[in-house]
Amino acid sequence: MPSSNPSSRVSKRASRASLEAKRVEALDALLAERIRTYNEHRLHSSLRSKTPKKRSKKP
Repeated sequence: MPSSNPSSRVSKRASRASLEAKRVEALDALLAERIRTYNEHRLHSSLRSKTPKKRSKKP
């Protein structure tokens, strides 16, 4: 039975943690983009075909 190197296990955990952090950052960026699109570009029928951003500005 081969013995595993403890530093190798730590390196694999660190690599997984780094990959997970990158995934979370990518997901956070995607979510921010979708929210921005929803609020700034998408027309909402309940706002008489205006975006929430345009609706919140008072003329």
